Amino acid sequence: MFASEIRMRRIEGMKSSRWRWQPDEIFVKINGERRYLWRAVDHEGEVLES
Repeated sequence: MFASEIRMRRIEGMKSSRWRWQPDEIFVKINGERRYLWRAVDHEGEVLES
């Protein structure tokens, strides 16, 4: 199975009304520089995008 097929199946499953996601955001200091990190997490805790 190719990644595009997996993604299409995942998107089809997201169309249900129960599917939810939320952004997870944080500011951190790396080598003295302030960085903004984020990720999108679904209702099952799976990372969708970062």
